Amino acid sequence: MIHAILALIIGTTTFAAQPRNPFDPDLAWKQKTDIKESLDADFMVMIATMFPHSDLAQTKNASAIDRQNFVKRLYLLLLLNPPKFRPEKAELDQAQYDSQTQSVSYLMRGRRWMIDISGMLSEEFVKFLSGGKKIVKKRSAASHGASITKNGQIVEVKLSGLKSGHALFYGLLGRHLGVDIPLGGYGNFSRNKSYRIGADGTPMDQNGKPIPSKIQHGHVYMYAQTFKKTDNPKSVLLIGIEQSAPGYKSMFNVVHDIASASKDSSLDPSLTNSKKWRHSGITFQPADYNGMLSSVDIHAILQWENACKKFLTLSESIQQQFMEKWLRVPAQELMKRHDEIMKDIFDTPFQNIASPIKQERQWLRPKMPLPDDIKTRPVRQIPSV
Repeated sequence: MIHAILALIIGTTTFAAQPRNPFDPDLAWKQKTDIKESLDADFMVMIATMFPHSDLAQTKNASAIDRQNFVKRLYLLLLLNPPKFRPEKAELDQAQYDSQTQSVSYLMRGRRWMIDISGMLSEEFVKFLSGGKKIVKKRSAASHGASITKNGQIVEVKLSGLKSGHALFYGLLGRHLGVDIPLGGYGNFSRNKSYRIGADGTPMDQNGKPIPSKIQHGHVYMYAQTFKKTDNPKSVLLIGIEQSAPGYKSMFNVVHDIASASKDSSLDPSLTNSKKWRHSGITFQPADYNGMLSSVDIHAILQWENACKKFLTLSESIQQQFMEKWLRVPAQELMKRHDEIMKDIFDTPFQNIASPIKQERQWLRPKMPLPDDIKTRPVRQIPSV
């Protein structure tokens, strides 16, 4: 009996020491049969993108980590400032918070998220989002942009057809930006396990050596512009996650080229080979343009910055528990539970992060009081313009 117990303990210890990789490439990349399978794949793929547990990921590739942290900051921004959904043909102010779809899927089904920024230049905002790392590339053109109306509302615009010249001009001004990400997780397998996903989403072999290819996994497009360079700047960041960077094709053989702007891309597969918003079967959908809207002021920006800096000091396991808890939650719940999200970031040394579905919270030790201003304390001064 004693020998059996010792064997169990040794076996458990040995298992715990091995990196756990719950990523399933078959579920991630196969064509989905129903909405539940699709949402499960969205969740798994984005968790793996932030927290890859492949054997190659144990080598701590610096480029992959920079891009993983970029995705973490992006989703922290979304969790702390969830977008309102505006239905098709509705006014901009006729928007409401989604109460049905998990938040992780908002950027994975072909629409863009528009962030109305008050109090910061767009380039400063992008710099913090990227962690100051050299992962942001300028793009020569894109099919989406933004403008500001006479009443001060920022709206998304389609830069194709007669406005194709605007797309190129905005590229010259440096407003079209992109970050290549290892969608599905650095070192994890691609479709059919034919190659592994590299730090920038390009293929590599079993040993981590790059494979020459025009395939690329995951690209975050950003349109960044400052409209009013005053003491209280007015800026916009338009964000969308695409299958691949311009000049590449996705693992689903969808080419991202100059013709992409003139075709109906809603029929292309989503990031996880699911159907995009229009054909997904999800009841509550955002409009094609101006469909997902968030507004942030300097208080919200500083709160997000503080949360990111604190979050990235936590252990990977605590970070993953946090994301697994909140990325399943729709926008309406995120708004109601904003304070709980902040506590999960700033109180994590003292607690287990429990599922939001469960009402009981399991504490490792009694909750410790925090200073009143810790969640809003500025970590740096915003330079005046």
